[in-house]
Amino acid sequence: MTKTLTILAALTIAVMPHLLHAQDALQERDRIRADIADQLGLDFVDTIPAAANIGLLAVDVQRSFTDPDAALYVPGSETDIAMVDSFVRTNMGRVTNAWYTMDTHPRYYVGSELYLVDGDGKPAPMFVDIDPAQVLDGTYTAANSHHQDDATAYAECLQANGLMWNVWPDHGEQGTHEWSLHPVMETLFDDYTTHWSTRTERAPDPMIVYKASNPHTEAFGAVAALCPSEDPATQTQNLWLDEIRAHVAAGGVVVAFGEAINFCVSGTLIPLAEAGIPAEALILAYDASSPIPAFADRTVAALERARELGIRFTQLETLAVEGAWRETSIGQPLVNYSLHHEH
Repeated sequence: MTKTLTILAALTIAVMPHLLHAQDALQERDRIRADIADQLGLDFVDTIPAAANIGLLAVDVQRSFTDPDAALYVPGSETDIAMVDSFVRTNMGRVTNAWYTMDTHPRYYVGSELYLVDGDGKPAPMFVDIDPAQVLDGTYTAANSHHQDDATAYAECLQANGLMWNVWPDHGEQGTHEWSLHPVMETLFDDYTTHWSTRTERAPDPMIVYKASNPHTEAFGAVAALCPSEDPATQTQNLWLDEIRAHVAAGGVVVAFGEAINFCVSGTLIPLAEAGIPAEALILAYDASSPIPAFADRTVAALERARELGIRFTQLETLAVEGAWRETSIGQPLVNYSLHHEH
């Protein structure tokens, strides 16, 4: 049985009432991914050379995006998780560093359905691109009038950078069940730590990077918020970037995956390249990163930008990893890097 068939067989254990919907969503996700790959003519890296250490970058593999019952579930994300689990367990001794990002919102923030209302007091629409001009002209206002100046400043920043205002259902709220990692990923990271704990003098725990904690700016990616402020958590996270730089400078590559490819995954990888991380060392696992279907155009634009920068793509199902398992890890202890900003 092929790796794909093994993964799909395992997924049939899911709760039966969701099975038909999940199958339809999976087929649609696969169609979208295949169409975009064909449209862009994506080339895929097929081998990681023996000389390159692998750093694993997991973007927002949380229940908010991977649980079919969650309001912001990304269709097909379960197979992304299964694909990564299989790849990492096969190549555990070649993954010498790991990082994972977590959407960590307060309940009330600029991207929540609680923040903006129209003239009748109804919430602004979700899953669409809202032109920030509609906030500046009063079509939408802050639900809490005390935050109108914050809403105006955020809209002005978005407009100046050619960005849209997006509203989402409740997700990534710190401390909730849906904020936590997908259980397969949680177990995988635990096993990664256990694997390296007897083989290295340095702490093998993956780095954890919390993002989007400021209520007055969105942060799709983990490098910096869309509109940084005086809050250090919104600014460029140099401590985390320095670890990526060190890994790449030592000849390593970063294999990234997660949810969703058209927002937080591309929103993390593209700024890494723009921050000076050699783009050829950044590899997006295309078959382990699913899109939010309503924003197909954004997927195309993000992947075009990634390719323009030199970021590479791969398919984990067929990616060969050369070389013997390593004797040491360069992992770091668990730290909330958003609280340790360097000025």
